[in-house]
Amino acid sequence: MPYAMVLTTKIRQGVSRTSKQRIRQAVFGDGYSQEVPDGINAQMDVRQNVGWDSLTAAEVGTARAMLDAVGSTDYISWTPPGESVEKRWKVTNEGYTETYTGTLTNITFNLREVP
Repeated sequence: MPYAMVLTTKIRQGVSRTSKQRIRQAVFGDGYSQEVPDGINAQMDVRQNVGWDSLTAAEVGTARAMLDAVGSTDYISWTPPGESVEKRWKVTNEGYTETYTGTLTNITFNLREVP
């Protein structure tokens, strides 16, 4: 079941994007190799340092509930900053990190695009 990104107005501005190409490669004994795209959706985006800063306890509960429900197996529907099309994203295997600053909490995680 897809989940909508929560707290979209609080998503940090320092999100970075990496575009990756998946390929299949055959390497032969003489050093020659051949590469081909891995399927019709071989290009995918990865977003690093996605998260929220300065969350209250109630907002942390909302964020944790979504991230725990999604895990690394389900996906989030989200339109990244600077884009106009909603895409599907999975939380990477590293999960999420919480950093505490006084009474507020920062949550950081990475996402990979799901074709």
